[in-house]
Amino acid sequence: MPLPTAMKYSIRDLFLLTFIVALAAGWWVDRSRLARRNAEWEEQFGDAMRLLSKESNVERTFDTPGGLWSVNRKPDPENQKREVIHVGDWHYIPRDTFAADLLANRSNYSADEIDDLYSEHLADVEAVQAEQVEQLKSLIRHRDLKHVWVEGLAHEDMRAFAAIVDTVKGSKNPNREILLRIGAVGRLLVSGDLAEVMPLEDEIAHTAAAPVNGRLDTSGENFTARESAMVEKLLDSNEPVCVIVLGAAHNLASQFDGRGVQYRRILSNKVQQLLDSEL
Repeated sequence: MPLPTAMKYSIRDLFLLTFIVALAAGWWVDRSRLARRNAEWEEQFGDAMRLLSKESNVERTFDTPGGLWSVNRKPDPENQKREVIHVGDWHYIPRDTFAADLLANRSNYSADEIDDLYSEHLADVEAVQAEQVEQLKSLIRHRDLKHVWVEGLAHEDMRAFAAIVDTVKGSKNPNREILLRIGAVGRLLVSGDLAEVMPLEDEIAHTAAAPVNGRLDTSGENFTARESAMVEKLLDSNEPVCVIVLGAAHNLASQFDGRGVQYRRILSNKVQQLLDSEL
């Protein structure tokens, strides 16, 4: 008499079948558990999102499939670093100063050559400032900035700077070199994208380190003292984020080292191109 079909399977086959059934059952249980967990997470996420508002000070921390997640987490003063963002500048130089600098290095420039080189200088500064306007607009928008700190301005210069900006605001066709003189920050004041400019310079330190014939001596003690005065002014401001417009020849990284500040130097494409051309 032949054996029933089920009896034809070996013990090994039955064990394998039992293992597959158990595995499938475990997968189904795990899948159901994960679905419930995700549903609970989504509910908590929705609750947390409803708590997110400028008026709410409630902190919510909960588990998610990706780990702990917090809403309205309180800042940790010990681990929170202040930030200084340095937008590298390329300075506008008046024609007389520009010509004196050229002639100090080579005395046989013709007037036409000086004019051509100065036109290139104006075009370069214009291109840099166009890129800076976009950089600063992005920083203003994403960091909710109310002001920007500017090289070349001390407290004593602010009234004159404001008068120039007001003149540009009231002009239908402002002078090109006046626009270059007030720079990207001045243009943003005129357009209303920026509310205020802050003076980055200390008057005494700035005067002592003033460029000679348009050339900046970056190796002297006066240059270092001027940068130190800038750094102290920024630290004294106690602002969580300071954006400064400062010449590309400056690098304040060593000045901020060990002082709880994250310093970033941003160079636009045009500034980097001009720096490379000087090497």
